[in-house]
Amino acid sequence: MSVFTDALPIRPQLPDSLSCLTQLEVCRLESNKLTGPINIQLPRCRVLRLGSNHLSGSLPPSLFSKMTSLEVLALEQNDLSGALDGLGFRSLT
Repeated sequence: MSVFTDALPIRPQLPDSLSCLTQLEVCRLESNKLTGPINIQLPRCRVLRLGSNHLSGSLPPSLFSKMTSLEVLALEQNDLSGALDGLGFRSLT
């Protein structure tokens, strides 16, 4: 299952209800003017692209702990803080 909404202004914050999509493998929400922290858990997600939004907050290790299938993570052009070191990623591109 995939979600693509590039450059389509959706709700201002990343909806918590995305975490209910437990079979989601590709999530592309680039350029949607999303604000606030990244607060979703997508256990089967392989591709998570949230670039070119206005997301903010830190990247705690627990944020991606259940996303063990993640291969592509794009967070560029946001207002996030913290480092990806120590988040448990093995083979991201």
